[in-house]
Amino acid sequence: MSGSNPESTTYPFSSHPEPTLSRSSSLMSMDSPSPAENDPSSSASSRSRFRGRGQTWSLNEEVSLCQAWVHISENPAIGTGQNRTGFWKSVHDHWRLIVDNRSPVRSVESLEARWKVIQYEVSKFIGFVEAAKGRSGCNGADEINAARQLFRESTAAAGKPGKEFQFMHCYEYLKECQKFSTRYIQKTQPAVVESVADEVRPTGNKKAKAKQAEEHANKRKADELLEVQQELSKIARQKLEVAQEACELEIMSKDTSTMNPIAKQYFMMRQQQVLDAYMKKQVQSQSVSNGDGGNGDGDAGFDTQ
Repeated sequence: MSGSNPESTTYPFSSHPEPTLSRSSSLMSMDSPSPAENDPSSSASSRSRFRGRGQTWSLNEEVSLCQAWVHISENPAIGTGQNRTGFWKSVHDHWRLIVDNRSPVRSVESLEARWKVIQYEVSKFIGFVEAAKGRSGCNGADEINAARQLFRESTAAAGKPGKEFQFMHCYEYLKECQKFSTRYIQKTQPAVVESVADEVRPTGNKKAKAKQAEEHANKRKADELLEVQQELSKIARQKLEVAQEACELEIMSKDTSTMNPIAKQYFMMRQQQVLDAYMKKQVQSQSVSNGDGGNGDGDAGFDTQ
C-alpha cells in the first residue's frame, strides 16, 4: 500500500456516460476465482497483494471500486446534491452490487481510504505517461515502460530503490474517464455539496471578507501546486529526453546483417523512423533560424509515422 498522502478528493460531474462493463470486463476477469480459492488454506495467499488493517484488497475489488466511483461521481441523476457521507454510501452500495460475491464485507470508510490511494497513484502515473507521449521512435508500450521508470524514480529514497506502480489494472480503466483526462491538476466545481442552506442565507460583512480571504488563500495554494506540478513535469520530460536519446542510439547501433529476416525488417523500420524524426527536427530548427516561424513546411518528403 502506498505511503503517499493523496490530495483531497473532489467529485466532478459531467455528461460523461456511465462506463459499460465491456470497458473493464477483461480487467475483472484477472481476479476471477479459481478452484484453489475453495481451499481455506489458499484463500489468503490468492489475494495477498496489499495488506492493511483488514483483509487484503484483490484486483477485482479495486477495479470494482473504480467502476463504482465513476458511476456515482459522473452521473448527475445520482450524485447531484449529495453530501460527502451520502456520496460514499452510494459508492459503497454500487460497489457491493458489482464486486465478486466472494469479496469480504468492507465499510464505507474502507472504500474511501482505498480510493484515495488509488486516485493519487493513478493520477501520478498518468502524468508520467503524458510526459512520455509524442516522443520519436517510441510506441505505446515504450511510453508505459518510460512512465514506470519515472514512477520508480519519483518514489526512490536516499539509498533505497523506488517502488513499482501497483495499480495498472485501475489505470487501464480510469485513463479514459474525465477525471483523469487532463495532464495538470484543475480546479473543478465540486458536484457533492455539504449544504445548500448557506447559499441562500445572507452573509454579513465579516463572513464575506473571511470567505474572500479563504478563496484567495485557496487560489494561491492551487497556483503553487500547479507550479510545482509543472516543474515536476519539466524534470520528467528532461529525464525522458535523455532516456529517449539512449533508446534511439541503441536502435541506430543495431547490426542488422546477422539478424533473421523478420528482426532485420523490424529494426530497419525503427531506424528509419528515428532518422526521419531527426531530419524533421533539423528542418524545423533551420526554419526557426531563418525566421519563418518553424512551421515545418520544409519537411515535405519525410515520413514521421
